[in-house]
Amino acid sequence: MRTETLRAGEREYLLLGVVKGLKCEYDAVLKSLGEFGPDAVCVGISPEEVEGLIHYLKEPFEYDVSDYEVIYARHLSRFGEVFLPPPAYVAAVRYAVDRGVSIEPLDMDDEKYANAYVAAVSGWDLIRHSIRKRRLYRKKFRASTPEEVAILLDREIRKVRGYDMLEKTRERHMANHLLEVEGKRVAAVVEVERFEGVVKALREKISPSGLQGSNHPSPERETDSATESMVGEEVASQGEERPAEQPEGISEAGETGPRTEEKR
Repeated sequence: MRTETLRAGEREYLLLGVVKGLKCEYDAVLKSLGEFGPDAVCVGISPEEVEGLIHYLKEPFEYDVSDYEVIYARHLSRFGEVFLPPPAYVAAVRYAVDRGVSIEPLDMDDEKYANAYVAAVSGWDLIRHSIRKRRLYRKKFRASTPEEVAILLDREIRKVRGYDMLEKTRERHMANHLLEVEGKRVAAVVEVERFEGVVKALREKISPSGLQGSNHPSPERETDSATESMVGEEVASQGEERPAEQPEGISEAGETGPRTEEKR
């Protein structure tokens, strides 16, 4: 997990960059939030997804798994157990609900995301994305941490121009929404793939004269910046494996079938 603290006047932000799906991130998020004591907890997912997680905490349900999530879990599983819904987000929502703290979704709602998707992603981008996604399943990445794996996978997808534009739009949206959240101590839990972009956008939004910031790598796994921490470029694996089977442990509740929507 990566962390960043920013201060703007009387308001202090704690940003946590988490690896989606990794089981150990659950305890790490709870610990960081408990030490920070936020007035508001923000999560880098949509309002609909936040509502779904609140309902999940009350009554767990079967979680549909997309093909990209199967690929993601396959590469991530060598670092530990992988579960869906993402334990880091479940921990953030549980913390807020248990303590009566405001819980805020940072990402776009489904309608805004659909509009942004249509505006950024062309038909050719869709074709390139589909081909690249199939290749990702049988690729191997020389990475020493789960954060590096997540970022390398994201980097592959963002080689398609439209998807790169879409993720940049999401990052700016999250940073803008953070500025609107009420409270003097605001915590935000976002996927590590969006972490650097959100931090950069938030820094640019805050007046430099009122800004103080510091990086605090997680004591369990200290890492450098996304661009400095990569061990090396990925190398293609042998064979023609296909994402036909779900990796063991990808979902606590089970799988009912792949979703048709794209990753976000």
